[in-house]
Amino acid sequence: MKLIPAVLFCWSVAFVGTPLVADTGRLDAERTPMPLVELLLSNDLTNTGSLGGEARLVKYADGQGPRFGAGRVGMGLDLTASSRGGGRDRSQAGGAALVDAPAVGRLRCFTVSLWFRPIGKNSPARLLYYAPSWDLFVAGTAIGFKTKHNRRDRLHLTPKDRSPVVEGRWNFVAITFDGRTGQARCYHALDDASPQLICIWSDVPEPDRGTAVLEVGNLEGIRPFRGWIDNVRVFDQALTAEQIQRLVTRDRPPRPSLPERARSLPARLPLFDHSDVCLSSRSKRPNSIETIRAFRANRLMWCYSADAASIQ
Repeated sequence: MKLIPAVLFCWSVAFVGTPLVADTGRLDAERTPMPLVELLLSNDLTNTGSLGGEARLVKYADGQGPRFGAGRVGMGLDLTASSRGGGRDRSQAGGAALVDAPAVGRLRCFTVSLWFRPIGKNSPARLLYYAPSWDLFVAGTAIGFKTKHNRRDRLHLTPKDRSPVVEGRWNFVAITFDGRTGQARCYHALDDASPQLICIWSDVPEPDRGTAVLEVGNLEGIRPFRGWIDNVRVFDQALTAEQIQRLVTRDRPPRPSLPERARSLPARLPLFDHSDVCLSSRSKRPNSIETIRAFRANRLMWCYSADAASIQ
């Protein structure tokens, strides 16, 4: 009978926890608009955004194509095979993921976001490229956003004293652009930290209308990003700071369950060998010594008694 309350208690915890997760997801979905493009890159190239369709992988040089690898959450896009990260060389290198997104070229307001983990020098290397309208790139520790207006480039970089990119760690970046005000905002976060507004760029003109293809991780083979990319999104509006925060929160890796944590713990070394026998002499029985010898014990683990003479 004593086992019954424990079983009921376990079921109660599982039952209460389930709807909390579900409710949080519903609220998050209601408050965050659906993106036009959403590449979660979870071992597939499906665009789960409203435009639908599927991306495709391309390689610009032999042996340097993209593949799936460890991402920010689950799987992601592995671009580490590239022979270089960015640079001024115009030779073909690396690979990319391409997704058809003609509606993006007609947006007056938009937000682009993704997670990236750079390795080595990436300067400058393209994270996202939508020809010829705009591109998002990394230049060492700086983040850049370039627009093309009337066929002329307009370059915007994060300030030197606020360049946030850290090599070898997961960096989140989001650029919001409002064509009505001519302002673009750059947000950044590291790992599980909250996103920070790094800078605001003013007098940003509306980009020229673009082509139908969004390129992830390269610029037509000449500005390859070297590292990993995950959770690429394009929205048809300039998201608020609160909505940016929800994106970062949504992309946090799930906490491991108790069984998963137990499996990750190092194996405990056994306290006893098979030949060990733990006996106590406190009973002071006449045959205690004979009993120990009968087990052929070869190691004394614990012995306690109020009679020192008996122990000796």
